[in-house]
Amino acid sequence: MMRLLFIAALAAACMSSANAAEDLTITDAEPLVRPGVLWRCTVRGSVDPGPGAGPLVLTVSLVAGSLVLAAAEVPLPDALALRTGVAVVLAPSGALPAELVPEVRARLASERANGERPVIARTVRMLADPGDLTRRATAAVARLVSRTQFFEPLPRLLAEEFAELAVAEPGAQGSQPSTLRDEQTRRQLVEQLESWPVPSVTTTRLAAFTDPVDGSVQPLRITTPAQSAAGAPLVLLVHANSRATAKVRWPVLPTAWLAAAATAGVTVCEVYPAGDLTFTGVTRHRIALAEAAARRAEPTVGASLTIVAHAGLSDPAAWRRAAPLPPEPHPRGRLAAWASGPFVIVVGSGEHAAAVADAQHLAQEFRTAWANHAQGLPPMISDRDFRPADWPGHHLVLVGSPRCNRVTAGLTLPLTWDDRLVTWNGHFFHRSYLPGIALALPQAQHPQLTVLVLDGAPRWQAAAGELPFASEAQDADLVIEPGAEPGPEPERRAIRVLLESPTTRP
Repeated sequence: MMRLLFIAALAAACMSSANAAEDLTITDAEPLVRPGVLWRCTVRGSVDPGPGAGPLVLTVSLVAGSLVLAAAEVPLPDALALRTGVAVVLAPSGALPAELVPEVRARLASERANGERPVIARTVRMLADPGDLTRRATAAVARLVSRTQFFEPLPRLLAEEFAELAVAEPGAQGSQPSTLRDEQTRRQLVEQLESWPVPSVTTTRLAAFTDPVDGSVQPLRITTPAQSAAGAPLVLLVHANSRATAKVRWPVLPTAWLAAAATAGVTVCEVYPAGDLTFTGVTRHRIALAEAAARRAEPTVGASLTIVAHAGLSDPAAWRRAAPLPPEPHPRGRLAAWASGPFVIVVGSGEHAAAVADAQHLAQEFRTAWANHAQGLPPMISDRDFRPADWPGHHLVLVGSPRCNRVTAGLTLPLTWDDRLVTWNGHFFHRSYLPGIALALPQAQHPQLTVLVLDGAPRWQAAAGELPFASEAQDADLVIEPGAEPGPEPERRAIRVLLESPTTRP
């Protein structure tokens, strides 16, 4: 699926406003279908389905000819949601033939008891012609896939970086202004893909590794001094720079720093932090993955030391002194344990249409929070399609109540809840406004793995790309957000619970 996602990603480009249709409009569409990052749009409309229409289902598809690259169904409690806009998130997949131009289709239907779905409203929005560079990149990726070379991390990274430059090529339909630097970078990336593999002839070279937690490909840079001695130290340099928000726009080191590193005689492995600038999640385990990739590329390097990037690195002596990450906290709870290894998001599909819509929205928010933190796209499936044998060794993130999610319904839980009340250990919590539950437990058959249950509207830290629930895991396995009706002083205090202790802390 990943290889198809990359091919589809390369062949899409900026959106145009052609073919506005009947009663729906597609707005806020992202300009590029990017691999490893969710693609979003918003569907709006003023639709009156009429009396007795029944539950409504909004279907949004990204298609090319008869090929469906991605599709999502969003149950709606009524048509009023379309007035403010329904946000839709797609995960594109499927190979896009170079001769086809994709389009986005939205359709609103009424779901009747007999299974029929009469269409109430629809629209189509065409995508722009991708242009010459994108077509060349698509052809290059297709060639690498046919030779299985695309499964190597670095060409996948090059393809992703090409797609990450979300600008249309000059002259393409619906093109947007692009900088000369972006166009030069895109052209260089295409040339690298077309001539892959090409040996590096520079002292600084790009490398990549695959993170098994979410299957994403992540970059690293290796700088080797011209006169490198066997056994010279390997410095793992971790960036702490808020500008590093995209792999293709990862800032380069100052020339003075690299000169000082060469004088010190060290090999530098730059570790990309993704969005984890507070070092609460993926950065720590990716340091080890980056080190392993660097040692494969430079097998003669010696012992390693970790340095967080700082201004003093213009001094050669600073490259020989370790400056490690801040001490890692040792959480007592399990609420962040799901991120310690591969995980899959399982979304509930039962109960009523509103519950399914809430579960899908919450799952998309959680997946987006992870993408902002780790710049990767974890797998997400429906509870109807989940089979434990397909996901060995995976943590589970279950979205939806036991009534909505059949996988959650099969668990033995320490609490019960419905739309009005949460009951735990003889305590009762009302869920009158913005209800939320987050519960982490060891899996019954595999206690070394975690199952995280989410329902309602649990909040997680998202500032600076922090790992969801990293803060809550310091003192909780369970977070209940009972909320309160809006008023002059609304109480929205979360109750945090360590399940091995009866203590609660508002």
